[in-house]
Amino acid sequence: MQLKSNAGLLSLILLIFLFQGCSSFFAEKTFSYKEKILNDMFPVLSNEQFRELESLNTNNDRNTFIGHFWSEIDSTGNDMKNEYLKRLKYTDQHFPDKYGWGRSDRKRIYLVYGPLLYIDRNNFADIPLDNFAKVKAIEVWHYGRPGKNNSIKTIFEDITGGEMKFIFADLIGSGNYVILYSSENPGDIDSRILQQPSRQTYLISN
Repeated sequence: MQLKSNAGLLSLILLIFLFQGCSSFFAEKTFSYKEKILNDMFPVLSNEQFRELESLNTNNDRNTFIGHFWSEIDSTGNDMKNEYLKRLKYTDQHFPDKYGWGRSDRKRIYLVYGPLLYIDRNNFADIPLDNFAKVKAIEVWHYGRPGKNNSIKTIFEDITGGEMKFIFADLIGSGNYVILYSSENPGDIDSRILQQPSRQTYLISN
């Protein structure tokens, strides 16, 4: 009887430890000023510009770099900078990265392309990507203007059409969405969703 009691107590302690560990893992991360600047600017900087910003040693240098960046691309005023800051505020509130990198895919797309028309959601998709991964939930972002009509065939062919669309998926049920498909950038298309003749999947119900 004592052994069973001790085993039960040990199991309870282990469960509490695991729960606390998972909670801390998904807790919102705080970033240094340098990390925040890099996270916020990475979608609009070239690789060379990003490396230059990353190499700077002081916050004053970083602020000067950002000031020059905006003045060069918008010499007539601060319209582009103000719009970007507005998008940043929105993405920080609505699309946080639960893994703590500060660079979620939804944040990146929203910062570059701005407000969208509407979102189709499917919270019970349960669509297999391969033998080990399933799409638990998806979001399809519709921009409602012509896209590039990407020629890469995927399982999303029937719902992407000629519009600009982006498809994000929660692969483990954590609430963290990664991009699977982009009508604009082949580099954002996950190779696991490339079309197979025997595999037709309709993700959004009509």
